[in-house]
Amino acid sequence: MSTVIKEHPAETPLFMYLPFQNVHGPTEAPQRFHDMYAHLAGSQPQYRLNIMACLSALDEGVGNVTSALKNAGLWDNTVIVFQSDNGGDTGANGQGMNNWPLRGTKWTHWEGGVNVVAFISGPLVPIAARGTHYNGMLHSTDWRVTFAGLAQIDPDNTGPFPLDGHDVWQAVTTNGPSPRNEVVHQVLKSPIVNQSCHPDNMILKSGHVTHCGASIRVGQWKLMLGYPGWLDLAFPLPTSTTPNVTEPRLDPTDPAVCNSLKCSEGCLFNLETDRQETNNLYSTQPQVVQQLTARLSELAKQSLPARNPPPYVVPTTPADVADRQAPLKRRATGSLGKTLGLRSRCESVTGFSHRHRRIKSDFG
Repeated sequence: MSTVIKEHPAETPLFMYLPFQNVHGPTEAPQRFHDMYAHLAGSQPQYRLNIMACLSALDEGVGNVTSALKNAGLWDNTVIVFQSDNGGDTGANGQGMNNWPLRGTKWTHWEGGVNVVAFISGPLVPIAARGTHYNGMLHSTDWRVTFAGLAQIDPDNTGPFPLDGHDVWQAVTTNGPSPRNEVVHQVLKSPIVNQSCHPDNMILKSGHVTHCGASIRVGQWKLMLGYPGWLDLAFPLPTSTTPNVTEPRLDPTDPAVCNSLKCSEGCLFNLETDRQETNNLYSTQPQVVQQLTARLSELAKQSLPARNPPPYVVPTTPADVADRQAPLKRRATGSLGKTLGLRSRCESVTGFSHRHRRIKSDFG
């Protein structure tokens, strides 16, 4: 990236997308980053120390990019947006990440899976906005339109469907109302089948079933139908004696457990008053449920067939699960990865959408 920046003409606009994989499993970092946290040994579980080291390596990488921009004379006209793609994968098996106080984890429709943080930095951020927080509703598709507006170019709305994004620069930098009032997490054509709760569905033991439920947020209301994903709990920040997952891991292939995890009849939450999604208002707000269900049905009629994942097949044995997970392990440890010195496998887009819980405008 430093070479790209160094060789780029300063008078020509530049868009650069840099997806860091440092905090994605496997959590490995050079020893010098682990040494930074040696004093915490014994006070934090090892998997948390690992993720801290990975995060410090990522921080150094971001610093390298900003230094290259400054050396190339591009920094004074640059905006940097840094955002997560999804909530953290919690617990020791999830690389030690944490979404507290939100419920849920990566692979789920709970807020812990879809509600993420981001920050904006650079000299173009107005002085009055630096160091402030923005809590309005945003979506990852908003950045394309926002960047086009900053560059004073047409965002190219010539496709078969209108762009989903909004220009949010004015809202974020002035703490104004967001132009967005809706985020679609997932749509499914009716009927929404909770096939992931089949007692023979061993793939659930890996937690990687994401396409068996529908979810949408409009204003303060969030509706989930079908299977919202597991783990569905909110874990406090860990200590050496209180790791992320303190209770026995539930078996979601057990129908009784599965029925407690999914939104069998539906889940409706008011996120303005219930960020942790603990008070299901599905039965007490029938008009809201009807409106949001109708919106999901409308969107389902417009949706295109998904290219990924392929048609769902229920694996029935642990061997089937191992066979489906083997390609992921090969990609992480294959000869190409070793040759290039890659530390983590690339992650495909899951199809989830993400609303930013908080935007921090910073400088430096």
